[in-house]
Amino acid sequence: MEIEELIADGWRRHDDDPQSVHDGLAQSVMRVSDEAQLRAFSRLLTHVHAEHLDNREAGISVLEQLRVRFEDEARAAYRPATTSIAILRFLDGDSKALTHLTGEERAGALATAASARAWHGQLDQALAAYERACEEGSEGLPAGGS
Repeated sequence: MEIEELIADGWRRHDDDPQSVHDGLAQSVMRVSDEAQLRAFSRLLTHVHAEHLDNREAGISVLEQLRVRFEDEARAAYRPATTSIAILRFLDGDSKALTHLTGEERAGALATAASARAWHGQLDQALAAYERACEEGSEGLPAGGS
């Protein structure tokens, strides 16, 4: 199965079996080979851990493997793993987790956090994150952002 197929299958199955989706992604880290795959992989893994599994550290561990492989000063476009790690840490209560992100990254991260908070019924926190996302993203978000 190609990595794109694995990700598409993960999106189809994540509601019913988020742990096996995590497991499949964790076993496939080395198959991610370009920015588009990295972005799609990070988005699915973040969603699974932000909304469906309570073990955010397991998600962060997988994302750290991606970050180490792809992200350095010369490859700024390969930042989805860093952004996803920040989202999961923010959801776990680290109020400073988003400070190292760019404004666009922070806006996307806050929007993702707002969705996760709403999913868990934390509506006050969801609204606060959404309002911050709107402030951060007042100049617009890049196409395909988190």
